[in-house]
Amino acid sequence: MKTKIILTIKKKPMQWLLPSNFDAVIDDQTEIEVPKNENAHADIEPGNHTIRVSFRYLGMDCGKTQTSFTIKEGETLLITYKVPQVVFSEGEITIER
Repeated sequence: MKTKIILTIKKKPMQWLLPSNFDAVIDDQTEIEVPKNENAHADIEPGNHTIRVSFRYLGMDCGKTQTSFTIKEGETLLITYKVPQVVFSEGEITIER
């Protein structure tokens, strides 16, 4: 069975000026680019992982946040990144099984 994550980005309608491309990095090695208005899918190994998400705005990494999670063999996790109201603040990550 596959072990994978599905990453989605949530922006409020008034945040249309923000970039559409968001970058996620798992365990400082696996990079995932989330296309505009789509989910990103990634197969990963079971175990403990850390995901870091941010976006580029005015030449800076903004909305940076990270969280750790554990995934079991055959499990699929839905990871949602919520863009902060103030771009220089931390975003929010939620994980659903």
